[in-house]
Amino acid sequence: MAYDVVIAGGGLAGQIQAAALGNSGWRIAVLERGDGQKALSDPRNLALSESSRRILEALGIWCSVQADSVPITHIDVSRRGAFGTTCLRAADEGLPALGYVIAASRLSRALRGHLEYLPKCDFFTQTKALGAEMRAKDMILKLLFNGTDNSMRTRLLVIADGARSQLRENLGLHASLVDYGQSAVATEVGMDRAANGWAYERFSESGPMALLPSASGKRALVWAQTHRQASRLWALSDAQFYTELQSGLGARAGQVRQVGERHLYRLQFYRTDQRVGERCVLMGDAAYSFHPVAAQGFNLVIRDAAWLAQRLSGMVDPGAASLLEQYAHDRAEDARRVAGFTDALALGFSLADPMTRGLQALGFAALESFPEIRTRLIRFGMGVDLPQPDLVLGRR
Repeated sequence: MAYDVVIAGGGLAGQIQAAALGNSGWRIAVLERGDGQKALSDPRNLALSESSRRILEALGIWCSVQADSVPITHIDVSRRGAFGTTCLRAADEGLPALGYVIAASRLSRALRGHLEYLPKCDFFTQTKALGAEMRAKDMILKLLFNGTDNSMRTRLLVIADGARSQLRENLGLHASLVDYGQSAVATEVGMDRAANGWAYERFSESGPMALLPSASGKRALVWAQTHRQASRLWALSDAQFYTELQSGLGARAGQVRQVGERHLYRLQFYRTDQRVGERCVLMGDAAYSFHPVAAQGFNLVIRDAAWLAQRLSGMVDPGAASLLEQYAHDRAEDARRVAGFTDALALGFSLADPMTRGLQALGFAALESFPEIRTRLIRFGMGVDLPQPDLVLGRR
């Protein structure tokens, strides 16, 4: 079997990349090592930025999921036990929304359905890429297909098989562990009043909390704490968890009335500066992943996929070294900024010394007092403050 582009990984990152390449004219293969059901039952909620929404719209996917998304019109940001709060409002910027919340499983179903209609895209399940033999103009992928050794030829390999990608390591693209010293409890929470487009970011010395509106009518909660504290919260009875959550959240979002099934995630991630190698490029968690507090990681992946598709458009050889090196150079600044911003939010508020707390209070005051600072922060969160790929601009 021979393909122009092979994408190792059938999760959201791999699906987005395949969709972005859908009009390239190349033969594309997506390799999913499992049965393809994991992404379709992903319990997470995703906060999509405006740039992500525009890319999905240009790909023809947003129209099928828009009804199942919830707009974020306000973001209330506060710090527990300290002065300082701010509110980011879409109306202040003349926008209908600051972002959109959608169930990861719903987006995955839409993407999978979209890929089925692409004439030159094949989706393989129970297929794992193990390594590659490089040749002058392509590579031979070594596969495990339904438990049997097999192979596949390709000119470009997109590695999108997750943070602990063995394929990445086998091809010499090594990643470093980033350990925030935290775990996250994720669940859906019923409150005594409707969300009405409000999201909440709450910071404390022990870790940040995000509460988002969701299509279910409940709120999507991600609560990061130390490993021990998060494990304790996860194991509490519902009544005990109500009390702890209400204390951590305060009264800003209302009163907790119901809590769904809780999921516990260890916030350890891998990042690499080697985005590309010989005829291969890293995508999604295989390249880098981030603390969920700022909801920036998946939006960065969508922008990466759009830019890679644009760089490859019209090229004779999608795996040409000069092309991949230019792509890696172009995407470095966006990744550095997301990493810096996310790490500052995740870890900065854990510092309890008086000077740091004073600086935090000044930061909140500046956001409240100077609209231009709020605008810059909003544009960063929307993913529109850097040069945009054609898909954001509605061009394919």
